[in-house]
Amino acid sequence: MVISTKAQREGDASSDTPVTQWLDAPTEDSVKTVVTYMLEHPSQSISSTHIVATAKAFKQLADMCRDPDVRTRLADGALAAASSLLLERVVAELGPGTEQSNGHAEHVFLLVQVLRCICNQSADTDAARTQLLEHGGTAALARALSIDDVWRQPVPVAQAAFGAVLNVSLDHKLCTQALVDA
Repeated sequence: MVISTKAQREGDASSDTPVTQWLDAPTEDSVKTVVTYMLEHPSQSISSTHIVATAKAFKQLADMCRDPDVRTRLADGALAAASSLLLERVVAELGPGTEQSNGHAEHVFLLVQVLRCICNQSADTDAARTQLLEHGGTAALARALSIDDVWRQPVPVAQAAFGAVLNVSLDHKLCTQALVDA
């Protein structure tokens, strides 16, 4: 087992991306900038030097989405698109047939935060559920549930996964069917 360095866990402090800038002063008004960056640079967002910053950004986004008013305002599709894309990427990194890399713990941390974000953004918000479905987030969520390693992780991984499934599918027939079909 390889233990990552503090710089790897925290991301390269010298890298100045919209994500790291936003983490210094996160506001709802600047969410679009950070989400757009993640959509335009998904590989960089989950690279070894940026993955922890990306996970911390998703943690902040998930916390923001706990507020129903904020959740409604963020249901424009960009957050759902970024969540879906990065969930797909992290599932590919952790999925069947992949070996544990040096950044395994960081990928699990990102997985939990993206799942929390999906859970919170879709709570009682059909617009967000529909956006997640349209951007492939529902299918990626189903694939995340099939990763054996996810179920060997600490409880927060399962809690985030179950919360995301519940909130995405609750009273939304299309999302429920997409999860069943996947």
